[in-house]
Amino acid sequence: MFRKEVDELVGRLERRSPVALKSLKAHYVAAERMGFGDYVELETEHHRRIAASQDTQEAFRAFLEKREPQFRGR
Repeated sequence: MFRKEVDELVGRLERRSPVALKSLKAHYVAAERMGFGDYVELETEHHRRIAASQDTQEAFRAFLEKREPQFRGR
């Protein structure tokens, strides 16, 4: 049972944008070391980068075309 749940979780993560996952990990690490104001600034900058990424464009295209996105990590 546990192995199946882990495999499903890994599968979901593999289908996600590498850009977004990398940024998410950086957020968790930064949250432990920064004050709230600095963290909000960092998070805002990360969201700007994610929004401008090719992966985000692909996510919107895939949604409109009703298909799974093909992320490239850019």
